[in-house]
Amino acid sequence: MSYQICTLTTASPAIYGDLQKLWECCFGDSELFIHTFFAMQVQPDNVLVATDLSRVVGAVYMLPAAYGTPENGRPAYYAYALAVLPEYRARGIGHVLMEEVFARCRAEGAVCVLKPASESLAQYYEGLGMKRGFRQKTVVFPAERRFGGVTFGLLTPEEYKTIRDKHFSALGRMIVWSEATVRFAAMDTKSSGGWCIRIRFDGEDTDYAAMCYPEGRTLIVEETTLSEERLSCLSDWAMLHSLTSVRCTMPAGGKLYGTEMTAGMIWNDEPDAGAYLGLTLG
Repeated sequence: MSYQICTLTTASPAIYGDLQKLWECCFGDSELFIHTFFAMQVQPDNVLVATDLSRVVGAVYMLPAAYGTPENGRPAYYAYALAVLPEYRARGIGHVLMEEVFARCRAEGAVCVLKPASESLAQYYEGLGMKRGFRQKTVVFPAERRFGGVTFGLLTPEEYKTIRDKHFSALGRMIVWSEATVRFAAMDTKSSGGWCIRIRFDGEDTDYAAMCYPEGRTLIVEETTLSEERLSCLSDWAMLHSLTSVRCTMPAGGKLYGTEMTAGMIWNDEPDAGAYLGLTLG
């Protein structure tokens, strides 16, 4: 094999354009999404690139995070957007890229986490030594009855991160995202017509949060700190925007019926089904 693995610190700055073309070829995201991701998330030493002579043929992005709590977490990397050009697949390039990710995690005492996009990909990553964890469930209900006694507002990404970190760390181990990742997730949600919502109940001074966007006639709630008992208050926000149903992703367990699934995978630590992932950028 003639390809080599490097980071952007050892490659020409012109490689950014080739990486964006690789992304577009493999994932089909909009040019705006790709350019925004590169502007907000890409750091030279957190991208591993496979090149064949001077041609970019594969890449994976290592988004920095922590695993545990905001006050006591071990280093973590979220392996994102592993991609190999179609004509270079089945040559082991993706495997080599992930082995480089694992090598860095091993050297830094960090864990690697990711969210597989399909069952076949989950099996692929299992073959590399990753383990399933991070259970979550999806709850769907009609937006047909007002909850009442609730006030909505908008949150900045920084405010959103503060609320989510405090809430989910109280439930157990979690992936603590960097401010840059939360800002990017908020911007991506906004570009889909969505919002970072502040929720407050009458007579209380506690703020709750939700990150959500409309899709057809459904309010898609990517994440919320609301309890199951108060989840239906999102019907008010949905109805305010002429939406007729709510689909909410939240930690597994609880009393509400929902479809449970494994949300992510981990390497260099034992899997914890109850640990919280969230905001996985697709």
